[in-house]
Amino acid sequence: SDGRNDAAKAFDLISSTVKKGCCSHPACAGNNQHICGRRR
Repeated sequence: SDGRNDAAKAFDLISSTVKKGCCSHPACAGNNQHICGRRR
């Protein structure tokens, strides 16, 4: 099997967690614009 699929799933899981938590804090969101987007 291809390990990249597992890595992608893990990244998606982390990203969704970060979006819900970190991205609601402006300072954290600013440090993670690649995940949170550049909204303010």
